[in-house]
Amino acid sequence: MMLNSFSTYYPYFKAVRGFTDSQISFLITVRSAAGILSLVFVNKYFEIFNIKKGMIIGLVICAISLVLYANATTFALLVTATFVAGIGIILASTFPATILINRWFIKSRGTALSICISGTGIATVFVPNLTVSVIEKYGLSAALYLSAAALAVLGIGSALFIYDYPEKKGLVPYGEGETIETKVKLNNQTNISIGSGLTVVILIAMALQGIASYETTQLFTMHYTNSGFTNEQSASALAVWGGVLTIAKLIYGPMADRFGIYKVTYFSLIFATAGIGLCCFAYTGQYFIIMLASVFIGISFPYNTIGVSLWASSLYKQEDYPKAYQRMNLANQVGVMAFSVVPGLIANKTGDYILSYAIFAVMVFVALVIVQIAFIKHDKLEKQSAAALQ
Repeated sequence: MMLNSFSTYYPYFKAVRGFTDSQISFLITVRSAAGILSLVFVNKYFEIFNIKKGMIIGLVICAISLVLYANATTFALLVTATFVAGIGIILASTFPATILINRWFIKSRGTALSICISGTGIATVFVPNLTVSVIEKYGLSAALYLSAAALAVLGIGSALFIYDYPEKKGLVPYGEGETIETKVKLNNQTNISIGSGLTVVILIAMALQGIASYETTQLFTMHYTNSGFTNEQSASALAVWGGVLTIAKLIYGPMADRFGIYKVTYFSLIFATAGIGLCCFAYTGQYFIIMLASVFIGISFPYNTIGVSLWASSLYKQEDYPKAYQRMNLANQVGVMAFSVVPGLIANKTGDYILSYAIFAVMVFVALVIVQIAFIKHDKLEKQSAAALQ
């Protein structure tokens, strides 16, 4: 509701309230700045409030941001709403969810992450068309108020059932290690440390893939409406994306558990590059092209949520995971913030986002190639660790 499907509102911010392409692109900068600020303190934040309380506070902040959006008739208030949303998203979404998964699961983490994070895809299936219908019938503010109420009831209601540690329920983490293979994964005796040169390169990759993934999502409906498609057509394409994404997220984790995240990342590279590249051809007016782009992007985009978490847990030692995942997300947000105004400036000059999507396709390809190189080195080190334990 606050992630992929929120871009449904952007064409209406432009059409109904008169904001420009540059102003809407600037919102991505603002949200990223808020995300960076939140990520700097997020580990300490969850130490103080624990995961359950911290997520509930984050959900309340998200609901408040939607109320602010509903009343944002000036650019200053729109920016304020976006900054508040950026903080709430970090505190209430995938960051705490992945920490919980790491605490509750030793084996089958990919599968657990897939089930958990598939919710964002499910929302993208239903929310865009529902949002357009409510806006067309009752207005932009009404749709935002309705979203705020739904988030408060459904989100906070679900968070009440969270337990920070399995021990609080008299349980142990699923698959607590017995085999040599599991011990290798737990000890993860690799030379990839937080301060290594390879980590710097990985963080650059995180910045590139963050730009490509986030901008592709946020500008999706703007790009298609600017290319001549209706709001309804753009929302339907986004819904198809969400449907495919939901299925892909459910499959991505089990495939990573079975075949390894290294191999699954190859598929992400191919489909993400092809899908984002196809977005460049929206100007042709061929609806099947944007639908095919939606399918390809939906297949590949679990890498941006499940993939990043699994990369962090696979490449670094278990005890380094929270810090590694935090820094990967920080690099992601810094990249997005640094680049966020560029698509709007390009659109103001050219009238479209075609060049921007071509740049995104190159970025995601380079980023995923870097991740693959990191795994090649890690694989050698992991084999050495396994031999030492035998």
